[in-house]
Amino acid sequence: IVNISIGTETKSYMLDFIVLKGVNDPDVPTPDKTYTITFYVDSKEYYKAEVKELSVLETFPASPTKPNLSFKGWFTIDNVPFDSNYIVTSDLNVFASFKESNLHSYYDGYNIENLVGKDLQDALQKRLIDGRKYWAYKGSILNDPLREADQHPTQKDYVYTIYDGGAMHKNANGSSGSSVWNKEHVMPQSWYTGKYGNLKGDLHNLRISNAKINSDRGSDKFTTGKGKYLAKSNGGFYPGDDHIGDVARISMYMMTIIPDVITINRLLTNGSIQTLLEWHEIDPVDDFEIKRNDVIFKYQLNRNPFIDNPDFANLIWGTQTRQTLSVVESIIDNLTYEISLENISFKREYII
Repeated sequence: IVNISIGTETKSYMLDFIVLKGVNDPDVPTPDKTYTITFYVDSKEYYKAEVKELSVLETFPASPTKPNLSFKGWFTIDNVPFDSNYIVTSDLNVFASFKESNLHSYYDGYNIENLVGKDLQDALQKRLIDGRKYWAYKGSILNDPLREADQHPTQKDYVYTIYDGGAMHKNANGSSGSSVWNKEHVMPQSWYTGKYGNLKGDLHNLRISNAKINSDRGSDKFTTGKGKYLAKSNGGFYPGDDHIGDVARISMYMMTIIPDVITINRLLTNGSIQTLLEWHEIDPVDDFEIKRNDVIFKYQLNRNPFIDNPDFANLIWGTQTRQTLSVVESIIDNLTYEISLENISFKREYII
């Protein structure tokens, strides 16, 4: 049993070892057989691979896809998972397994449910970019989409403003002052438009805001706090208790699309991803955000995945994993253990 600490969480893993031939073990025969692994999808042959006896398959075929289903993995006829840890001892037939997807059909075909860490972030980035519409940021062209997206949940003909949670008439738009609203770039455009000017009109990053509060915030980073929104605090801007989750999920969306520019240090005064994850958890997704995501999808043809599936946040930046991982590749490169096995007279270091 090996204990692995990841952040503040410690997990125990039972590791099974198979002792193969070593350089100082001439009495152990060298595997010389080659076996065939045949992959099937719906009883049709999909791929074949050759593997040396007592070895593992290093290169797998591309994951198959099915509408409204996500790929679960490859399994033997006895329903044993066949993965990169499976020791091959004979010819083998393995079969694709699928499961119902809890995700919006927008994510079909990207096998996103099977990924964690940077692999998941990269796959989401590709999905968010593929086929999306880029809006120009000029004049009032984005006012109507935002009026619909930020419709107040209880007051007809009013919009819901970020940071203060106010209600302002949908036609009370203007450039400045506390009696009008304008468009707030949650990630200030000056942070990224030098390299990604085509994202200036990204509707996911735009929220209707009281114009004065927008001005008070300026281009300040976000900071920690408590209670209502607060400008020029701790060197930054606190979004307010009721809006920290919204800010976190918009931030994660932008960090996924342009991770080279929108980083946690660019975003938060304390540079802590843990703060963003806590905001995401303390102020969870609500009906307003779900509706907003659907409206923007209609106009922009992409979605905010951290609203669709809040677990993505921890799967990319947190300590959560899908199932118990036999190899914690995203956390460590090599773990070295010295093992004493009963009836084995030698000791050796094994790289896990």
